[in-house]
Amino acid sequence: MSMIDELKSLSVGEVFTDDVSLKKAACDASLFEVLPRAIVAPRSEGEVAKLVRAVAQRKAIDPALSLTVRAAGTGMDGGALTESIVVDVTKYLHSIGELRQVDSEWRIDVEPGVYYRDLEKVLAPQGLMLPSYTASKDLCTLGGMVANNAGGEYSLMYGSTNKYVRSVRFVLDDGTIMETRPLTKDELDKACVQTNREGEIYKELRTLIEAHADEIAAARPKVSKNASGYFLWDVWDGTHFDIAKLIVGSQGTLGIMTRIELALVPVPKSEQALVITLNTLDALPELVLALRSENASRIEAFDENTYALAAEHMPEATSGIITTAETSLTVIATFSGDDIASVAARCTRAHDAVTKLAPTTCSIVSEEECGDYWHIRHASFSLLREHAHGEHRVAPFIDDIIVPPEKLREFLPELRALLAEYFLTYTIAGHVGDGNFHLIPLVDMRDEKERHRVLELADRVFSLVFAYGGSMAGEHNDGIIRTPFVERMFGHAMNEIFNQTKTIFDPQNIFNPGKKVHGSLAYALEHFAHKNDGVM
Repeated sequence: MSMIDELKSLSVGEVFTDDVSLKKAACDASLFEVLPRAIVAPRSEGEVAKLVRAVAQRKAIDPALSLTVRAAGTGMDGGALTESIVVDVTKYLHSIGELRQVDSEWRIDVEPGVYYRDLEKVLAPQGLMLPSYTASKDLCTLGGMVANNAGGEYSLMYGSTNKYVRSVRFVLDDGTIMETRPLTKDELDKACVQTNREGEIYKELRTLIEAHADEIAAARPKVSKNASGYFLWDVWDGTHFDIAKLIVGSQGTLGIMTRIELALVPVPKSEQALVITLNTLDALPELVLALRSENASRIEAFDENTYALAAEHMPEATSGIITTAETSLTVIATFSGDDIASVAARCTRAHDAVTKLAPTTCSIVSEEECGDYWHIRHASFSLLREHAHGEHRVAPFIDDIIVPPEKLREFLPELRALLAEYFLTYTIAGHVGDGNFHLIPLVDMRDEKERHRVLELADRVFSLVFAYGGSMAGEHNDGIIRTPFVERMFGHAMNEIFNQTKTIFDPQNIFNPGKKVHGSLAYALEHFAHKNDGVM
């Protein structure tokens, strides 16, 4: 009996092998196309566990067999693509638990297939939010946000998703269920002597972290947010050992999440905004530092190419704004809090400081006036993806670089000079307050030379980012495109520690192989989609 027939005979969920379903699952928002063998949509945690056991038992005769979780498919790195079995969590695993308070903190349980937009409908009437939402919040899921350690416009103030995950239930490689919680040293001692798979993992992971404590501490990226590598530096904080900190950002390579406990924050009661336009990027580093000095909650930006697409395809959003075709960059900065007078004072001081830097324009705007700017900023990537047709298509491969903001003055001129060597048209948007830039070049992916240039440019841009103490992934994770560069970013010794981490949890390589560890540039090059369609 083939694996597909076996899956259909077992109660592991709905199984799809038709061409339409497989072709849809072969692409996400990345540059890649990888055709899976089958798609399974489990109806419950029990079916996920049964699926994992079935794959584990068959691995000996079918070594290429594996499981890759897919949620909304909005990832830009190919993290949800596989040549084996896709596990679709959106069809059935989308329940939302009851809001509750734990030690004055609001929390909620969700399954991984819950869309952020559906959680928002539950939280908004209560004045609560999960603040690490992304620009694609109307499309993305909570499982994807946790798997990637997503961040967004409010991460400047609130941090990334890892700050809000309190516990995770996930299926291990033998089909058993593990539920994480922060363990004291005494509790960890007891966990390590359990005679089951969970006990093995606690014991081996503890040994690994203790043996390499100095290397792990030194490897933590010196930026405000990071989605690259395994977050081993967060597992043991000196008082508690928390495996949930490792599952966040692991991109489904260590197990399959079935439930996530999230912490929530109150929506600020007051907010004011500045809109700043620049005809040159020369003043951007000083501008960011001036805004951060007044504790801006968001500092976002979009460039002239994004504006041009919006003017053509969303004219209603551009008719009343101060951005023009000559504007190189539009920056939106907000100041948030519960005290209206304090928020207004910070915004005014920031306005005065920015004005001294001689931007093209700098205006305090109302929440209503700011709506169109946010509409364009949130639509920046989708505008490119849907409307950049013809000889070129959007190419997200240097789409998530981040450097310390204080390094922008030196970093940006070098980056722009490097990009100029390639004569590419590219857009720039993102979370400039964090030093996190979403650079999206337009590339003719039908041209073999251009496909090779993508990897060459990625290599050079990442090397520049690393030289300035940055990360190649602030929030979009490693996936197919960045995993081959993980060793370059962290060094050989740390990469070996990542490999050992993967082996501790997944010695048979069942879960999403080729992501986070053991990726290759050859595989990436082989699986570039050789087409220029705007929509993937």
